[in-house]
Formats: sequence, C-alpha cells, structure tokens
Amino acid sequence: MSYIFPLFPPLAIIIGWNIVRVSRERFPRRELALAIPSLIMFVLLSAGWFFGGQQLTEMSFGAIILAGITLLLAIGIGSTFLYFKDALLASWLHVAAGILTMVVVFTFMLPTVSGRFSAKTAADYYLANCDKGVTVHIDKFLRPGFMYYANVPGVEMKPETSDFADLFKTGGTKFIVVRGLEY
Repeated sequence: MSYIFPLFPPLAIIIGWNIVRVSRERFPRRELALAIPSLIMFVLLSAGWFFGGQQLTEMSFGAIILAGITLLLAIGIGSTFLYFKDALLASWLHVAAGILTMVVVFTFMLPTVSGRFSAKTAADYYLANCDKGVTVHIDKFLRPGFMYYANVPGVEMKPETSDFADLFKTGGTKFIVVRGLEY
C-alpha cells in the first residue's frame, strides 16, 4: 500500500476531471458510449468475484453474494446512463458502488481468508512453541510479515526450487514456514 499511495491523489484528480468533462460534453450516443464500457466493467467484476471466490472456499459464499450485488449495480448504473441520461449521477453511483464493494470485501470477505495471506498466525505459533535457536526457512511471500511479527529474519526460500527439496535431505530440526498453496 505505501508504495502506491502517492498515486491516489493525482489519479483522483484525473478521474474527477474526466467525470466533469464527460458530464458537460455532448456528443452523439453519449449515454450509450458511457453505458456499454460501464456494463462490461461490472460484468467482468462480477465474474471475477464469482470465479475468484471459488478459489478460496472460505469466501465463496460472500463472493457469490458480491457477484450478484455487482450485477444489480451494473443494471442500476447502466439504466441511469440510458434512461435518465445523467452522466454525473451515474458517476456518483460508480463511487457508491465502489464504497459498497469495499465495505463488503473488507468487512465480511477478507477477514475469512486473512490466515492464508498473513504471517501473523505462523509467527505467533513460532514464538509460543518453537526453539528460537533453530534456523527458520520462510516462503518469500511470508518473510516480510514473519520478520515483522516474530522479529526473526529467517532464510528466504522459494518452494518451487531444488533448495527447498534439499532441506528435507539433511537431518536436524528445521522450521519451514510456507503458505498452504506451497505445502
């Protein structure tokens, strides 16, 4: 988040400028030209929620609900463009749809899968149950979070390499922290 944060203010200015420009300009079939890309975007988002949610069983039900909400928003925003012919109102509905989506995702869906993507659970287990003198081998994705929560840098590893397989050939105690995908 921190490395893309400076992008948000200029992006907001560009989007705001474009919304005002589009709402003021009059050109043939303007509403249709605005409604079609909007509908395509919402249908693709809905498909993404539906099929993406099936990959993580914990959030599959929420993803189906969000896919349905997204399709309803697509119908509402598309009809605003076509029936009311109001680009500014449709833009505000886009904003409301984005806020509603983020509330649903961050409140109901992401907490159900946080253990899959956060190193906090593994770090807490390590601190409570493991010998601190043994080298820890950590998946590249989890290493920064594990280092933050456990204050142990560990050795970065990539599970798809032969180095990972070699860890099992030698004896001794080892701690290997990987995500379920690599396990």
